[in-house]
Amino acid sequence: MNKRAYFSLMIVFLAGILLLSAVSAEKDKAVIPSAFSDIKCKNNLSAGVLDSILLRVPAASSTNGLLQYINKLKIDILQLQTYFNNEDKAGFRDYVKNTYNTDLKDAKQAVNEWRKTNKNVTGEQKTNMKEDYDRLKAAYTNCHLISLKEYEINRVIEFNNILSAYQNKISELSKKGVDVTSLNKLMVDARSQIIQAYQLKIESGMDVKDIKKTFNYCLLDGCKDGTNFHLAAKFEIAKLDLALQQIENNSEAVDAVDKIIELKGYINAARTALNSVGTAYYTKEQKETIWTNIKSAQSAIRDIKKIFRGDK
Repeated sequence: MNKRAYFSLMIVFLAGILLLSAVSAEKDKAVIPSAFSDIKCKNNLSAGVLDSILLRVPAASSTNGLLQYINKLKIDILQLQTYFNNEDKAGFRDYVKNTYNTDLKDAKQAVNEWRKTNKNVTGEQKTNMKEDYDRLKAAYTNCHLISLKEYEINRVIEFNNILSAYQNKISELSKKGVDVTSLNKLMVDARSQIIQAYQLKIESGMDVKDIKKTFNYCLLDGCKDGTNFHLAAKFEIAKLDLALQQIENNSEAVDAVDKIIELKGYINAARTALNSVGTAYYTKEQKETIWTNIKSAQSAIRDIKKIFRGDK
């Protein structure tokens, strides 16, 4: 294989390897700010209910015990703010999962227990707490709606940034002389089938229920009950097709016939499995089949390169 052809094959083979970290980073940029906004909405509601009890029924024997839950929620928000400010996405997620969710659940349970054990609340106190709750609930509903809309906007930004990361890799390939028509077509399809469709849904969504329906569009494979484009798998398979084309267009291909047949088998198996998924959410078995064959194809290409170099 001549040096230019070999270099083109290397470029095609390596394109996209760095994309997974880029995609993950862009996804976090959309999810974390919106998630934190919504956490603060829930926190204001729960802490507000606790504050209402402390204010309206201060003499109840068990009321003072509720103060610890308010303090925990306040500490949680401060800690999450620190993670957020430091862009510590892993720390933010872990704290929400392992600490905040538990503290929030405990606070709600404490309110329920307090209500069960404090039956001597006056009518006036009940009325005042009911008014407090209605006000807090209305504020939460509005806050939650705003955070969902923020998430929608951030998801569009996320989608566009993900496509930009892929497009940058495609541009690198194009500059090296690789025909990237199939990869560009993939980007056009992703934009029309996911981003544009998602934006149309956003424009039609008004309340919380409608907005949540718009979340069922995913560039990758994260929508369990929605439309998944499976961009990562499609891109890898398209890239493997380009590598196969580079291999077959060179005279040295005759020296690696068996490996080329093996490579084609892996690519076709991955494509067939992905086509069977369509726009649905991967099952564990489907995901394993697709990506095992993609990785096997990549391994086969490495073996073919060794044959071309005379190592085998």
